[in-house]
Amino acid sequence: MGALNRSAEDLSSSAKLMTGSCYPAALVVGSGGLGDEEGIVSADGLSIPEDILDMWDRQGISDEMLQHMKMGELEALQPQKAAQQLPAVVREGCLRFMARILALEGAGEDSFMMAAAMLDKYCLKAESLRMEKLPVLATGLTWLLLKADGFKDPSRCCMLRWLRSPQLQELVNWLRLSGWAAEPITGRSWIESEMQILKTLSWKVQVPCVSQFYSAYFSRISSLFGENYQQEIQAAQHACAIFGGVLTLKRAVSLELTGHEISLGLICHGFIGAGLLSRACFRPPSLSLAEWQELYDQTQPGKENMPPERPSNEQASILAFLGLALRADIETLKDVTSRLCFELKPVLASIKPGLTTNS
Repeated sequence: MGALNRSAEDLSSSAKLMTGSCYPAALVVGSGGLGDEEGIVSADGLSIPEDILDMWDRQGISDEMLQHMKMGELEALQPQKAAQQLPAVVREGCLRFMARILALEGAGEDSFMMAAAMLDKYCLKAESLRMEKLPVLATGLTWLLLKADGFKDPSRCCMLRWLRSPQLQELVNWLRLSGWAAEPITGRSWIESEMQILKTLSWKVQVPCVSQFYSAYFSRISSLFGENYQQEIQAAQHACAIFGGVLTLKRAVSLELTGHEISLGLICHGFIGAGLLSRACFRPPSLSLAEWQELYDQTQPGKENMPPERPSNEQASILAFLGLALRADIETLKDVTSRLCFELKPVLASIKPGLTTNS
């Protein structure tokens, strides 16, 4: 793996970068990444070569597109006055059902997080949530997701097969055994629910989700880093998919911690786990280094296999280029990474008892 190169003058600010809020005065990287003259990061602003910006435009991952996605998510997360949230266990049961149906229909890997975003938006926008209608709601949302994103020609989806599927019956039985009423679904109730869902969502079925954000950012990261660290970057993205999926299943996104913020935290979390950056890079000011390292370790099932830390000057370069790709300053990255770890700790403890020491 090629290393990001920096001039001797720039290395003097490495220690400050690891704990402070400013980027080094200048950075350069070779091997297909930022050019020797154009790849400049300054305290006054960030600069990215025009050819990379043009590439991001062509790939649909420009700053403007990501800003549009962020605004779309914020609109989706604005709750109605009478908004209700499903009990966590019920939400998880609905999502597991939706994921199984999506998998049977051959939907892509992003479909699960897209389904979760749709369900969370519906709960925030609906005037009321009737527990007995949850089977038809989960089925209707899944149906609309398949139609809206073109995973499969909806005319080929057999409604009768879904209505008779063991997955749907398992959801109905589980709700009843858990103490909630659950009405059986008919073809008529399905059709009626589809229109009601569309009206509740204001006909905006596609909602930006965690995986769409981090996938876009990783495309930016890969192009910005060129040939450098690609194996580690792929490992970080794989970790995002795992931790992001678990967190999505267990926790609804909200204005308190949006999908966009979760994606930024997951990326930083993944960079630490892949050995590109140390835990110290993202220490929040409210925690000592020892407290922060302990918190991070409690979100790492394989923390005993953590790779050795890279030299501080190399980490400073990596961190600055990461900030370029994410369009985020170090204080923002510290904030979202620490908040993500606080969310992940109880989630992972609930899956694997004993994973954390202070559950």
